[in-house]
Amino acid sequence: MQYKAELVAAFESRVIPEFTSGVLKPIIETSFSLSDIGKAHALMESNMTIGKILINVSELEKPRSNDEL
Repeated sequence: MQYKAELVAAFESRVIPEFTSGVLKPIIETSFSLSDIGKAHALMESNMTIGKILINVSELEKPRSNDEL
């Protein structure tokens, strides 16, 4: 467990700043809306991607209270 914590700490101190400064940039393969999550999963399972697959979750419904159900 200690080793994993050390790896995370090293990543945070060495790699994250490179993304923040723009030296490193993520490769984005494509993006899907949340309603197309099945298509996104199928693409991921195909193992034919190089970059990241993004899911747009901004379309999520506002949580409803029990009174509204």
